[in-house]
Amino acid sequence: MTKYKLDVEALVSWINEVNELLRSGAILVVEGRNDLSSLRNLGVYGNIITVNEIKSLIISRSDLIGYIFILLTDFDDEGIKIHNMLKSELQSKGAKVVERVRKGYRRIGLPPRVEESYNFVRKRVGHWGEIRNFSLR
Repeated sequence: MTKYKLDVEALVSWINEVNELLRSGAILVVEGRNDLSSLRNLGVYGNIITVNEIKSLIISRSDLIGYIFILLTDFDDEGIKIHNMLKSELQSKGAKVVERVRKGYRRIGLPPRVEESYNFVRKRVGHWGEIRNFSLR
């Protein structure tokens, strides 16, 4: 079985960028709990919520001015549909949506389903735990 190459340096940089955005107040939105768990295992920490939670927030608030969101839904038809719908609704309420994180995820070559990202990395980078512990800010 051939192992796919994974640019570990680019992955660490991407995780650091996400964490920096989260530290500065951004909210990361994923489809479900498995996505959230996978990202936490990769080393992404901060305010991560699910699509159901963001839908409740959208309904309960008249505006979201000043909020910054990162939408990291899956890259299948359903995930793209959810991404586009949330982006439109959030922006219509005055929120900012950061797209570079989503684009970076794909550029690194992570799998289309976010929940598979940790296992994908772990299988290709046997010493990921050590890298995560020493490289992530």
